[in-house]
Amino acid sequence: MANWHIQLHPNDIENWSKDDIKNIVEKTGYIGIGNWDKGKNLITQFKNSLVKGDYVVIRHKGPLGIVKIIGELEEVAEANLNWDLDWFAFRRKVELIEWFDKDVEREIGASIDGIYQTTALANARKSNFINSWVKRTHRRMEEKKKSEIQRLLEYKKQIILQGPPGTGKTRLAKEISEALTSPKNSIYTKAFIKERIKVGDIVNGRKNTTAYPVLEIKDNTILLGTSGDEREPTYDQIIESLIGKLWTKSSGDRKSNTLSYADSIAKFIYANENSEGFDYSLIKLVQFHPSYTYEDFVRGIVSVPNESGEGILYKAEDKTLGEFANLALDNYLRSKGQSKHDSTFQNKLAELIETVRIKMDAGEEYSFGEKSTAQIIAIKEDGFLYNFPLRQEIKYKLLFDDIEKVYSARQKINKPIDLRDIESQIGLTMKGKYPYYYMILRKLEKLNVENVTLAKSSELKNFVIIIDEINRANLSSVLGELIYALEYRGEEVESVYKVGGDGKLTLPPNLYIIGTMNTADRSVGHIDYAIRRRFAFVDVLPEDLSNKLGEDFKTELFNKVAELFTEAHISPEFKPKDVQLGHSYFIQQYEKDDAGENIKEKPYDFKLRLKYEIVPILNEYLNDGVFKNDPVTIEKIKAIEDFKL
Repeated sequence: MANWHIQLHPNDIENWSKDDIKNIVEKTGYIGIGNWDKGKNLITQFKNSLVKGDYVVIRHKGPLGIVKIIGELEEVAEANLNWDLDWFAFRRKVELIEWFDKDVEREIGASIDGIYQTTALANARKSNFINSWVKRTHRRMEEKKKSEIQRLLEYKKQIILQGPPGTGKTRLAKEISEALTSPKNSIYTKAFIKERIKVGDIVNGRKNTTAYPVLEIKDNTILLGTSGDEREPTYDQIIESLIGKLWTKSSGDRKSNTLSYADSIAKFIYANENSEGFDYSLIKLVQFHPSYTYEDFVRGIVSVPNESGEGILYKAEDKTLGEFANLALDNYLRSKGQSKHDSTFQNKLAELIETVRIKMDAGEEYSFGEKSTAQIIAIKEDGFLYNFPLRQEIKYKLLFDDIEKVYSARQKINKPIDLRDIESQIGLTMKGKYPYYYMILRKLEKLNVENVTLAKSSELKNFVIIIDEINRANLSSVLGELIYALEYRGEEVESVYKVGGDGKLTLPPNLYIIGTMNTADRSVGHIDYAIRRRFAFVDVLPEDLSNKLGEDFKTELFNKVAELFTEAHISPEFKPKDVQLGHSYFIQQYEKDDAGENIKEKPYDFKLRLKYEIVPILNEYLNDGVFKNDPVTIEKIKAIEDFKL
């Protein structure tokens, strides 16, 4: 891909205002060049050198706007030209990225360097101004794409990022997850920023090696003092950095007059708002494999030591998704002032537990009652352990979940035998212990604890589970009854396993699922239609990152490898977009410093990556029938193997 600039007006420039030129681009969606005798070289360049994906800065007495070419060359006969609108005998369809304005000027300046100003059309590879504008454009389009995927995830609740190897699917999933679990973007306003920074505050740089004093809080900018000059990042730039946590990104992407200073202010505000750091407990990552099952992911039977001291017990427990869904559901209910549990019971149980603890700390036993020798000897996470003085080596357990079920059914229980008769009906896990559950019930009823309505004290949070290589497992088997729950969020489904006597599972609205899928992996089965209907699929495809990374992206090698992924070389049963090597294979890697930044003086030898990562995959594609096994394809792979870096 290349960057260009074009002087978009005919020879009588004085009769064409900037608004006239904007009107042409906005109404037609084209840029172009006229057919005149002295412009043959420029016409040839416009016809043959510009390609889809190139960026073009439109000039008219200075910078006017930036567009991206999205169409092939079109030629219009002179008789068919609409002279009232444009003169483009040779034209290309474009996507308007943005017009030049004060915000762009504050970030990159207004002086177009590195070009011959009177040239109507030229390559802009030597213009720092244009290259900076393209980098800004690339960054904003990247954020726009991520924002669109995030909105899709918020609507659909579960998506799959699909694409060939090396396109950054897992990295993108993590970035979207962090954005979704961060404080709501709507809170980031000018007023929000002004309330959290004041004159005299010291703002550390991105790497904490420099510090800048806040000199003035202005209407549209914040003035920072630096060693060489003063810098004024805008509120929009600071908000953009807060939303994307851009101070965590590569500093090479944020070098400009003001961006790195906007990052510094954003980092200062974020650190003060989130003193404990980012809450990664809201994000969970798992990787599927062919032997992964429902019992690994949702609920399953596990063996645990028998706390009575003899043998082992088998019990059902929540696994990754079950546990995470419960956490999300608890937060969702609390944010609405509700709870999965009876708040009065919870308060009474907490009081009872504290009473037992005080007795035990004093070295005393806590007796069930005057007519029972049973005594509580330990408080576990899920219940009370008890024994009898004459048989101390044998231990028994009363589960808190069972105690809650008994408390909920208290209107039906007037004597121990009443509880015995409804043990199965109310779903007790530990059956046969009804006398002891009955005595605990009576103790709870005697406790005078105020019925406290649960306050809406918990902020609603989003929980995201990332499933890497989601298609490597049999999804129908792994998800089971949750296939229904994916579509009907908030509704209970019945699991084949009961945890604490309860077989119900709920996927709440604040639980999101992002799967990643390698479309080149033919060793695994396809996703069936019932599951596919419940997910939205997003393509994550190879990109030319030369505009973003400059010399750190091996553009020539990327293009040479991309030439293999066409119908001329790919077997008919494969689509090039499903198997093409992704852009991450062509990024120069460096050793890292303690802050995780690249040490530019210590690059890794890219020849190793070519020899041991890129070429082996190409040869594997050839052996597996992805590539056609013909002399031309084999010769192209050999040329890549011998490529001079």
